[in-house]
Amino acid sequence: MRSIEIHPGLQTRRGLHLVPGVPPGRPARASLTAVVPLDRVDDGARLALSTAISCAPRHTVALHVHVDGQGPVDAFTRDWERWDPGVRLVVLHDDGRGPAAAIVDHLEHLGDDAVLVVEPWNEGAHGAGDGVREADGGDGLAVRLQHLPHVVVSRQQVP
Repeated sequence: MRSIEIHPGLQTRRGLHLVPGVPPGRPARASLTAVVPLDRVDDGARLALSTAISCAPRHTVALHVHVDGQGPVDAFTRDWERWDPGVRLVVLHDDGRGPAAAIVDHLEHLGDDAVLVVEPWNEGAHGAGDGVREADGGDGLAVRLQHLPHVVVSRQQVP
């Protein structure tokens, strides 16, 4: 007697082929990189970076997308250097397609290792991470990353 029944329509999903009676391979440990997109240095950035460091202590990276007309990139990097959280900062340039597109392009070139994106999120308020949300309609980053099977997006609730 089967204890789990899989509906036939769910047997293939996103290229994963499940065959009744044949278990998939064992889960494998993969290298994990945690990425935190930030548009400001504040308490929300601290909380999101703390979560990312807890998940990937040796491989955490902060991303900042510089948007033309948003002020000099030096202002953000100066705040970052003064804070000095001990996390590598990568500054990307928005080529006019929006901050989420720049982040997606960057993550597409990281390889096949697992990537956890910890997105600072403050529902209804302007907090860290709003630069990605505002420019891309709310769920832009998570939606644009769906095609990357090695990327998981997690929203960190921040004050």
